[in-house]
Formats: sequence, structure tokens, C-alpha cells
Amino acid sequence: MKDSMLNGVNIEDNSNDIKEKSKNTENNDLMLFMLISFLIPFIMAIPLYLAKEKGLDTSIYPSLQMFIPAFAVMYILFKNKYIKKDSNMFSFMILYIICVVILCITAILYPFVGESISFITNIVMILSSIVGISYIWVMDKHLKEKAGISLDSRKKVLIVSLIFITLFFSRFLIAFLIEKNSIKEIISEFGVGKIFALLSLIPSFFLVYMPFFGEEYGWRYYLQPVLQKKFGMVKGVILLGVIWGLWHLPLNILFYSDGKTWMFSVCIQIIFCIGMSVLFSFAYGYTKSIWSVVIMHFLNNSLVGVFSNSIENQSYDVERIIATIVVVVLTQLWFVFSKYVRNENFRMPTIYERFNS
Repeated sequence: MKDSMLNGVNIEDNSNDIKEKSKNTENNDLMLFMLISFLIPFIMAIPLYLAKEKGLDTSIYPSLQMFIPAFAVMYILFKNKYIKKDSNMFSFMILYIICVVILCITAILYPFVGESISFITNIVMILSSIVGISYIWVMDKHLKEKAGISLDSRKKVLIVSLIFITLFFSRFLIAFLIEKNSIKEIISEFGVGKIFALLSLIPSFFLVYMPFFGEEYGWRYYLQPVLQKKFGMVKGVILLGVIWGLWHLPLNILFYSDGKTWMFSVCIQIIFCIGMSVLFSFAYGYTKSIWSVVIMHFLNNSLVGVFSNSIENQSYDVERIIATIVVVVLTQLWFVFSKYVRNENFRMPTIYERFNS
């Protein structure tokens, strides 16, 4: 009887030790993810600054930065030995890491070599997208589900994509009306060239989706479930939006803003990222597919590119902050009332829950 009781205590102690070890691993991995995701973009701010001082096109730097969150997740997956070396997922991750290394080297050399090497970014983006989808297509279904890259739920992905397009043009309309533009001026924006550009987004997605995957695999697949588990469903999503907004800091200072109004740019970025975080949380919870938010992120950036002459060197003020708040509340933030954002039953599993189940 005494031995049984001791064995029971030992079993309970071992269980507590395992839970404590697991919690420490999750906390350490979270710190590691944040360190990698923020450190590399902040280091790359140095060559970005040098390139801007020389008057070079600096658009390669946002593309590089978008790759980093997934790079951090893949390092964590390797560290925890979740991916076997003989799997297509392992090959996919190696391909991705090689691409990130090439992009980092290109970004460092760019201010000194000049725009002659900027084509490397586009080649890496296109080749990684084509080869990456071929690896994913033939990957074991069970592994794809654990790794969060399953290609299922296509109908739901299409539904949320259409919802996003509707919301984007609603956002576009609200922004125009706030700026006191007439309906006639809004309609004039849709010329033949713009319509052709919109139609070309469908095939172009398969050639340039990788940087959007890079962000969403970090923010949605890894970080969102972790933060929601720690802080609750809504608080976790809001906190993710703040982190996501601050992650753009080097770009807000050196790329998006004119350098004088960067603090306004940062405020707008955080507000917008909180709204997008809520909207993307709804889409991810509803579809249970990372591809829904990858497509939505692609659509957002691409549509902004179609309807904006430039997103660089913008001047920001309080009026733009107020306009952003209005647009975010009307087109994104109200998704916080969705059960997919609020209800714990719809929380996506963390990577530890996926691979240890």
C-alpha cells in the first residue's frame, strides 16, 4: 500500500515536471520567435537607411521583412525536432531558409552594389513560390495538417476572400468619401488598366505568395494561438495586432513615411494591424486554413498597389489617424463579435498541441 502511494506521488510529480518543462519550452520558444522576428528587420534597417540615403529604390526591404516570421517558426520546428529529415516539409523548410539567407545577403550588399542586384529578390520570390507549392502539393496530408499548411477548405477560403474584397472596396469608398472626393471621381478610378491589373492578380498570386505566407505562418499559425492561450481569445488577437504593428517600425520610419511624420505612421500602422488581426482571426478560425489569410494579405497589399500611386515617403497627420480609426471600426473591428474570434472552442491549436497530440 505504501509503495502504491509512493508510486502515485511519483507519477503525479512526473506529470507536473512534464507540464512545467512544456510550459518553459513554450515560453522560451515565444521569446525566440520574437527575437528573430524583430531582430533581423531591425538589423536590415541599417542597409535600408544607406540605400535610401543614396536614392535607391528600397522596395526590396519590405519583401525581405515579410519572409522573417515564418523563418522564426521554422527554426522553432527544427529546434523541437518536429519535422523529419526525410519529409517534403523538411525540404520545403530548407528551401525557405536558403531563400531568406539569399535575400539577407542581397539586402546587405544592395546599398553598395546598387539596383543591378534588385532582380534577385523577384527571382527568389517567384522560384520559391513555384517550388514551394509543388512540395506542399505532394506532402503527406497528416503532416500538412500538423504543419498548418493543408490545402483543404477551399470553398470557405473562397468565401472569406470574397468577403475581404467586398470589405476592401468598402474601405476604399469610405476613405474616398472622407477625403471629400465625389462618386464620379471614385468611378473614374476603374479604368481599363485598373481592371486588367485586378484580373491579373489571380495568376500572379501563385508566383508571389511566398512573402505573404512568410508573415501569416508566423503571425497566425504560430503566434495567434499562443497569445490566445495565454491571454484569452480577444486580448490575444488585440495584442497580436499591436505586436504586428510595432514589427513594421523600421519600415514606418524609413520606407512608408517621409521621415518627419513617422510617429503618425506608426500609430496608423498599429490601428490598422489591430483591425486586420481581428478580421484575419475570424477568417482563420472559420476556414481553419492558413491559406485564407495568406490570400487576404496578398489581396490587401496588391489592391493597395493597384489603387495607390505610391506607398513610400507618405506624409501623415492626425486627420489620417482619425480616418484610419473610422475605416477600421466600420470594415474590420466589428468581427470581434464573431464566435470565431471570441469563443475558446474555435481557438486554433498551438504548434505544440498539433505535434504532441
